[in-house]
Amino acid sequence: MNILFSKARKASSLKPLLNGFKRKHAWQARSSIKATPSATWISFLLGLSALNELKHYSKQAFCTDESKIEEKENAATEEVAREEKIAMMKKITTYEIGVSSDFKEGEIKEIKFEHEGRILTILVSRVEGKLYATSAFDTYDDKTPLKDGALFGDKLYSPIYGCAYSVKSGTVEYGPAIDNLAIFYIREKEGKVFVGIPKYPPRKVRPMTSFRDYNDLRKVVVVGSGIAAFACIDNLRQNGYTGEIKMITTDTRLPYDKTKLSKSFKNINYDDLYLRPEEYYDEQGIEFLLGREVKVVKNVHGSPHIELEDGLKIEYDALMVASGSRPEPREIEGLAQQNNVSFLRDIDDHKKIKEYLDKVKNVTIIGAGIIALETAATIRKEYPKVNVHVIEENEELAIDEKLGKDVADVLLDMHKKNGVKFTFSKSIEKFIGDQDKIKQIQFEDGAKLNTDLVLLFPNMQSGNTDYLFEGDNIDNLEFDEEDRLKVNYLQRAGINQ
Repeated sequence: MNILFSKARKASSLKPLLNGFKRKHAWQARSSIKATPSATWISFLLGLSALNELKHYSKQAFCTDESKIEEKENAATEEVAREEKIAMMKKITTYEIGVSSDFKEGEIKEIKFEHEGRILTILVSRVEGKLYATSAFDTYDDKTPLKDGALFGDKLYSPIYGCAYSVKSGTVEYGPAIDNLAIFYIREKEGKVFVGIPKYPPRKVRPMTSFRDYNDLRKVVVVGSGIAAFACIDNLRQNGYTGEIKMITTDTRLPYDKTKLSKSFKNINYDDLYLRPEEYYDEQGIEFLLGREVKVVKNVHGSPHIELEDGLKIEYDALMVASGSRPEPREIEGLAQQNNVSFLRDIDDHKKIKEYLDKVKNVTIIGAGIIALETAATIRKEYPKVNVHVIEENEELAIDEKLGKDVADVLLDMHKKNGVKFTFSKSIEKFIGDQDKIKQIQFEDGAKLNTDLVLLFPNMQSGNTDYLFEGDNIDNLEFDEEDRLKVNYLQRAGINQ
């Protein structure tokens, strides 16, 4: 067996998939997800070996007179591109930004100057004696100053989100950012430093990708539409894959960034959450099957395929399983099917919570993981009149393991100063209310807490991979000591950096 996994935060990790297609056979796998505070990122890639190496194997087969005509057209296009590049270079304005001694080895320096009637901000770094100039803001949110980040070698780390960029090329190397930094011409002459800036300098740059080639008959199927699923299709195109890509998801929306849902309720623009506009997927030749469910993965007579809920069969040469996870709250009396109870997993949950926050006085958050605490802070900031109470039934806090106890204690103290109340190591006995609304939470010691809205952030998560257990798939799987699917560590999606 040769299971290949894609690391969602690094494009180069898909190279084994691009170079590893040997012969056509099916794979199935099981995922048993270990709960972590960052379970949003958990997903798996099943690489299914098939066909020949992912290169332009069809070029020789199609070397005809038409291809010669195409070569001439390409040469003409390249000539036009060169002329456009020269014309663009003529529009570059050069600025003197300091002297060489101002820029120390391994340091980041933010430079501001007026350009085309506005103030432009860039970053200048010196690595191994050479200067590099890039745009100055984290491309994840387009506003976090990277001057407050850390430079290790040629990698620049964002101070908030942990995104990493190469200052030499601008390439994003660790997520959650998906766009590159812009890079600018910079040189030293006679002890002075100059930068060249185009008339319209970009703040970020979308990575270059290959387009769909309909002569390429290879097929990749991606199950899921989260960040790992998006990273797979985006990195495939960035690494030269031109075959068919189908994305199948139970969601009814194109891929969007769910981690931003906890960062604002009152001021969020849902359109800004989408990772790419619809036009991008059309350009890349990526086909979506939204609101569809995979029921089973099969390999019958050497023909690997999946079956959807309506019986539709879709063949594949490689399969990415990135269907994510679902929360598994503890069963408590009075919790089920109440209108004022919600998770925060998607845009629909967010809209529901936002509607309640405009009219409630008391919000109870069950769970004290990172996303739960971020949600509590957001509510207190945007709705200061709303009381927020966080309940963690477990004796050991998940954030202690994630951040370390000292850092976790500082974080909890900040929330307490912000007016968030906490109850730790106290079990809930039942929820009290009417037929469709919870009004009180009763603990096992008899104490009661009034509430108007209950938000659930359970520590336990289960993989949305039930379809992998259908048929005889289980016989082809290997598991580790924690009952997780055995994979190559460096090629897994969802690795915590």
